[in-house]
Amino acid sequence: MCDKSIIEQINNISLKSAGIKNVILLKTNKHSLSDVNVKNDISSKKTIGKEYLAGSIIEMIGLIDTLAATIKPIIDCDILDVVDSNSNTQLYSDVQKEISDCAKIIEATAKAVEEQKADFKKQLQELNNIVSQISVPVCRDSGLTQFSEAGEQFSRGNGQNDHIEHNIAFISQSKCKESFVSSTVSDEMISFLSSQHFTVEAGRSVTWFGERYHHGDTNTNTKPIPPCIQSIMERLNSNIDEVSTSDSCKLNLCLVTKLVGSNSLPDHCYDDFSISPESYIHTLSIGAPRTLTFRDKFSGSELTHVMNPNSLHVMSRNSQSVFTHRIDRDPSCADTTYYSLTFLSVGKKYMNSTCIIGDSNTKGIEFGAGKGKVGESYPGKQIYSPIIKNIDPKACVSYHNIVVSLGVNDIRQPSIKCLQDIEHCYRQYKVKLYQIQKLNPRARLFVVPVLPTGSELLNVKVGDFNRLLINDLTRSLYNVSIVNGVPRFLDRKRNLLRESLLRKQGDILHINSWGHGLLVRLVKDAIYYRNKSIVDGRSYSSSLKSGGIGRDNLTS
Repeated sequence: MCDKSIIEQINNISLKSAGIKNVILLKTNKHSLSDVNVKNDISSKKTIGKEYLAGSIIEMIGLIDTLAATIKPIIDCDILDVVDSNSNTQLYSDVQKEISDCAKIIEATAKAVEEQKADFKKQLQELNNIVSQISVPVCRDSGLTQFSEAGEQFSRGNGQNDHIEHNIAFISQSKCKESFVSSTVSDEMISFLSSQHFTVEAGRSVTWFGERYHHGDTNTNTKPIPPCIQSIMERLNSNIDEVSTSDSCKLNLCLVTKLVGSNSLPDHCYDDFSISPESYIHTLSIGAPRTLTFRDKFSGSELTHVMNPNSLHVMSRNSQSVFTHRIDRDPSCADTTYYSLTFLSVGKKYMNSTCIIGDSNTKGIEFGAGKGKVGESYPGKQIYSPIIKNIDPKACVSYHNIVVSLGVNDIRQPSIKCLQDIEHCYRQYKVKLYQIQKLNPRARLFVVPVLPTGSELLNVKVGDFNRLLINDLTRSLYNVSIVNGVPRFLDRKRNLLRESLLRKQGDILHINSWGHGLLVRLVKDAIYYRNKSIVDGRSYSSSLKSGGIGRDNLTS
C-alpha cells in the first residue's frame, strides 16, 4: 500500500516547483505555464530561451538552482515503491511530467544564459575596438609626441611660430615644444621657486598658485600668482584666444612640482572634474631633464618622452581619461633638481560640466545664461545624435554629467513592428551607455525616457521602449539616473504630446522652445537632486511630477 505521507510530500513538491516555474516565466514577461504553445515557443526561441534578457541573469540562475533542488526529492525517490496500485498511476504520470517540464525550463534558460554571454562578448569586442582607436600612438619624432584619440588628426603647425598651435575643434593628443622659454627666464624661475615652501602631497612636493583647486574631496589652498608665472600664463592664454573667444579654457592655476635628486613622480593624471573638460594642460619643465612615461589605462602599453629643460608639453583634458603619466626614479639625476609648472583651467562650476547627447529635440538646447538655457553654473556642450548608432562614447570622456535623450527615430522606423524589435533597439542603446561608462567610469549618467509624440500608435512603441528603460537600466548599469517628469509633456486627455509644446502644427515629433525649457528644467532638477543626495522636498526649478511613460498611460 502506498504511504500517504510520501504522496502528500510529492504533491507539495510538485506545487512548489510549479510556482517557481511560474516565477521564471513571469520574469521573461511571456506565456504562463498552462499555455499549450510553451513547448513550441521554447524550441523556436521566441520566449524563455531568447527574450528573457530584460531579467537578471543571476536571479534566473538562482531560480533554476532552487527549482532543481525542489524536484530533486522526486527524482531521488523510488517512484515504483510509492505507486503500488492503479489509483496512483496518474500521480506517477504527473510527477514524470513535472520533472520533464522542469528539465525543459532549465535547459531553455541555460541556453539563454549562453546567448547572453555571447551578447556580452560582442559588446566587449565593440568596446575594445573603440579603445584601440583611442590609445594607439601615432608618431614620435623630433621631440614631438602625439597620441591618437578617435583617429582624429591634430594639426602640428609648421614649427616656426613661437606660440602653441591649438585646434580646439579636435581632441588634442600630446605635443611638446622645445625651448619655450629662454635660459634667463628659467634661471629667474628657479631662483624664485627655490625660496618657496613645498608641501608633500601624494608622494610629491608641490605648491599652488592661482585659482583655488577642488580635487577629489579636498580643496587646495593656493598662493597669489607671482609675476614670473603670470607672464607665462598670459602668454599661453593669448594663444588660446586665437582659437576660442570663450574664457572656458583660460588657464588660471599653476601647480609646481619639485623633484630633488633621483626621486620619482608617481603615476597620475589630471582627470578631476573641476578642470575644464575642453581645456588643455600645459606643463613647463625647468631644471634637469627627466623622462616622462605615458601609460595607456586600458592596454597598459607605455611610451616615454624626455622632458628637456625649458620645454613645454601640452595635453588635452580628454587625453587624461585615457593616459596616466609618471617620472621614474633616475640615479643619474642624483645631484639635480627638476621643476614642472603645470598650468590648468579650473573652476568649481566645472564640477557640473554637462554633455547632452540627443536628437533634434535636444539640438535646440543652449548653454550659458538666459531664459530657457542651461545656465552658467552648468558649462557644457550639446552633441547631435539622431539615432542610437550615432552615439559617440568618446565625445564625452571629460564631462561629469552626461545626459542622453534619444530613441524615437529608431523605434519609429517601419521595420520596428513588434516588441522584439523594440527590445533589440533597447539592447543597442544599452550597449552605447555601457561604453560611455567604460570610458568615463566616474561620470554621472542621466537618461531621459523617450518623449511622447503626437501619434497614438507611435506612443505605444514609446511606452514599450520606456518600460524596458525604466525597469532594467538602473539595476543593470551603475551610476545611472532616470530623468523624471517626462509625463509633463503629455496631454492626458488625448494621450499625445501637448500641442502647446509642438514646434509647428502637423509636426508630431519636435518640441518648441517651451519644450526645450521644460526639458532643461527636468535635467537640471535630476542633476541637482543627484548632487544633494538627500532630497529636502523642494525642487531646484519647480515642483515637478515624477514618473515614466508606459503603455498603460499612453493608450486609452
